[in-house]
Amino acid sequence: MVSLGASVRWYLKGLFPPPVYVPVVSLAVLAQAYALAYLKDAGEFSVPSQMLLIPFVVLIVGSQLSRNMLTTVFEISLLRSWRRTALSKLVALCTGLIPFTVAEAILLIATKNTPLFVPVGASIMVCASFSILALLSGSQLTAFVVSMFLVLFVPIAAVVLIENYASLGISSGVPMGMVLYSLAPLASLQYHRVGAVSVGPLAGLLTAFALAVVMLAAYFFAFQRQEFKP
Repeated sequence: MVSLGASVRWYLKGLFPPPVYVPVVSLAVLAQAYALAYLKDAGEFSVPSQMLLIPFVVLIVGSQLSRNMLTTVFEISLLRSWRRTALSKLVALCTGLIPFTVAEAILLIATKNTPLFVPVGASIMVCASFSILALLSGSQLTAFVVSMFLVLFVPIAAVVLIENYASLGISSGVPMGMVLYSLAPLASLQYHRVGAVSVGPLAGLLTAFALAVVMLAAYFFAFQRQEFKP
């Protein structure tokens, strides 16, 4: 039986090679560094990071784990375990995002914005959970389209809704605030400071992390119950 470590390495080989992955992460981090260094409004960092930069990196990494039906059947046969296959993909996705997360931490420490690390981490985790759920779609094309919708468009829609609350001078209310934190933690925290999102950082970020864990667990168990037609 193939070990978990070997299974994870199998999937890591499919991720972008360093000559491609490093520039993608570097461009995202440099864009954030520019926002933190030269733009006075913290929203100039939070909103672009939430709507574009973080989802883009997660989408790039997560899309490399999608497989067509025949390849998935082959991998399950090779690894000899549905459970190990699902867990290996989860670990590979998290491992693939470690360099980006570390780069984010270094950036925030260097710019003395360490309070933003937890919401940034929550945003990465939420996007990762959306990305891994998309892998249940079956085909590579469908998985990519679903992942793009969940990882890119859902946070954008959440930010647009938050900005509408802010422009109207009203608050989201607690239930909607929880939803907004679950979809766009970083932007929700930023707009909580101006009263557009009712839920505070502690409750909101805990909700975001909890939902992300639930979605990751849902993928793990749902994958094992998939059926593939020969």
